[in-house]
Amino acid sequence: MECETVKKVPPAPDGLAKFEVEYNENDPLSPVADNWNWGSTQPCPRKGFCTGGRRTLQLCKGSLECPNLSCSFRKIHRATNKADFTRKKTCTHCKTVALKLQCSARKYIENDRCHKTMVVIYVGRHTCHPIVREKKPDKEHIKNVLRVRPTITPGQLQIDAVREALLSDKSAEEVIDVAVQYSNKRHIQYLRQKVQQTTRPGGSDIEAVRVLKEDFAKRGLDGQLILEVGENYVILSSRQKIQLAALITLGIVQEPVSLDGCESHAKHFSELEMTTYFPLLRRNVKLVSLFAPKPGENSDNVAKMVVKFDEAVNKVLPTIAEEHGLNPEDVLGRGLDPNAYVGDEGGALWKGLCMAKGDDVKNKTISDTFHVKQDIHRHLKYFAEARDKKKFSTLMTDAMDALTSAQAQVAEKALDKLIAEKATERKKMENFKQWWWRRRLRWQRWCRTDSSITASSAEIANAKSIRASGYRKQLLDVVTTECSSAILEAAEIERQQIGLKTVGRGPSVVDRTEQHQESFI
Repeated sequence: MECETVKKVPPAPDGLAKFEVEYNENDPLSPVADNWNWGSTQPCPRKGFCTGGRRTLQLCKGSLECPNLSCSFRKIHRATNKADFTRKKTCTHCKTVALKLQCSARKYIENDRCHKTMVVIYVGRHTCHPIVREKKPDKEHIKNVLRVRPTITPGQLQIDAVREALLSDKSAEEVIDVAVQYSNKRHIQYLRQKVQQTTRPGGSDIEAVRVLKEDFAKRGLDGQLILEVGENYVILSSRQKIQLAALITLGIVQEPVSLDGCESHAKHFSELEMTTYFPLLRRNVKLVSLFAPKPGENSDNVAKMVVKFDEAVNKVLPTIAEEHGLNPEDVLGRGLDPNAYVGDEGGALWKGLCMAKGDDVKNKTISDTFHVKQDIHRHLKYFAEARDKKKFSTLMTDAMDALTSAQAQVAEKALDKLIAEKATERKKMENFKQWWWRRRLRWQRWCRTDSSITASSAEIANAKSIRASGYRKQLLDVVTTECSSAILEAAEIERQQIGLKTVGRGPSVVDRTEQHQESFI
């Protein structure tokens, strides 16, 4: 029998044939793989064959075919189904038991390890059908895509690959070829799962962020982007944000800090954050944020976030103080110490802040107009008539804007009368009124010690973040988005330092000072 020398056997050789293939010491069987459905190998010694080699025999296992003439596959494609069968060997499309096509073809493989030769001998003609091998996407390409977009779904990956080919200069055949490669969603899911075994150990969102933090450290990125990864929480910040906090403590930047628990765009997680207005960037920025599994808006998590952020601020305070000609010893251990904290009336937030900084911090807390009006709106339901709801809202606004204690007392008496006569749940409304009047220093204009801003900067910063990335994302996706935003903020500061124009269009320091003065006129 004539032996043909080839690099690799043909995809589906049929009949008597003999091939000598290129010897691959690392993977000897790769050049002899074809598309026939061969059974397992069995030893088949031959007289005169190298004793140091291995000679095996494989028998063809045949193939399956749907015999149903009324099968929907046959009607539509005008061909019998030869590939889609269940584990019970029934047709996927019509549930008919598959017909087994027996085959007597044989395949001999002679692996001569001594002389480094590989010979394949095919005997007999096939009465079955060869297996169609599909083209699959490159595993390294999938890995690179998942590194850049760690939470992309297999369906999104398929669409993006075809869209990229569609918008490129590829021909129609090339676009179809890409689509065929990415048409097997199950295979892409398998590749994604294999990649995520290293990037998301155990499938945990928290562990995925821990791996990301280690990766940032190896690449020399800002180590404060992911400030801490706890057992069930993640704290985010950045080097520039910590320096801004130090400037606030030193009084160089005189802006209040907002503390709030905001609607998280990470699925199954709550978000706590401290934010402020950065006058040079001219917009609101997050100083630090914490993500914890829902329900995570509690005093313990607030204390964790504040304590960790204060530790980071204390490390840079002496250096920042020296740079601005101040005595470092005067600011040691102060952490973030703004002139005021702004927030809602949630007890967990202020309790957590007191746990971290002591009860004296209550003297610096103020309420913003947004949260006052939010609470007013929530209690409108305790009045049945529309005119009573309107009067309740008007009286609360009058009390908030009162310029003198006498004006506030007039609004208070009218409110007491309205609650006594018109409230559907009198006790709840009396408790509401007592709550706010005990805290009048935080929101009533006549006795405020600091200006109350229109809206908490936490609400504004969180709304911007959600607008950029959307709701119900995986935690890893949210963390990478927040880190990217922090790096962009650092780049905006760098723009100013090298002499480029400011990008932000918010009010400047002068504008905000004028607004502050007008609120007391």
